[in-house]
Amino acid sequence: INVDAVVAASYLRQDNALSLISLHRDTLVPETGEELMKVAQKGGIPLTKTIVEKSTGLSMDYYVKLTFKGVAKFIDRVFGTLEVDVPQEIDDKQPGTHIYFPAGKQRMNGEQIQLYMRSRETTSVERRNTAQQQVLEIMMNEMMARLKTNNPLQNIQMLNNIKTTIAELTKSGDIE
Repeated sequence: INVDAVVAASYLRQDNALSLISLHRDTLVPETGEELMKVAQKGGIPLTKTIVEKSTGLSMDYYVKLTFKGVAKFIDRVFGTLEVDVPQEIDDKQPGTHIYFPAGKQRMNGEQIQLYMRSRETTSVERRNTAQQQVLEIMMNEMMARLKTNNPLQNIQMLNNIKTTIAELTKSGDIE
C-alpha cells in the first residue's frame, strides 16, 4: 500500500465526540527503524494496524483505506460540496496545475478538497496532516448534522447513497 498519512479515528457515541490522530508517512517505526510508509508497503494493512495500535494505545476495531481520489468521489456523491475554512492562503504553482485557495471559509467540491489536502509548495507536512484531519472531521460532522434532521426519509436516502458510494469505490479500488 502507498501511504500518505494514517489517521486513527475514535468516536465516542455517548459524548458524540470524534478524535483524530495523524501519523505521517515519514514517522519512524521504532521496531523496524524504518519510516511508516515503507513498513506499510511491506506489511500491508495488518502490520500498519499493529503499528498504529502500539503508537496510539488504541484498539483498532475497524479500518478504512482511502485514496485521495476516493475521498473526492465520496464527497461529490454524498455531500456535493463541503464548507472548508482554509487557515492561510495556498498558492502552489506545480507543473501542469496551479492550486490556489484564499484564506477563509469556502464551499469546495471533492476535487478541490483533494487539491487542498495535497498542496505542497506553500504548505508544510503538518499543515497537510491538519488539512486531512480537518476534512475527515468536516465529513463526519456533516453526516451527523444531516442524520439529526427530523426527516427519516432523507436519512434513509443519505445512508443508501453512502452504502452505494462505498460499494462503487470498493469496486474501483479507491476504498478498502
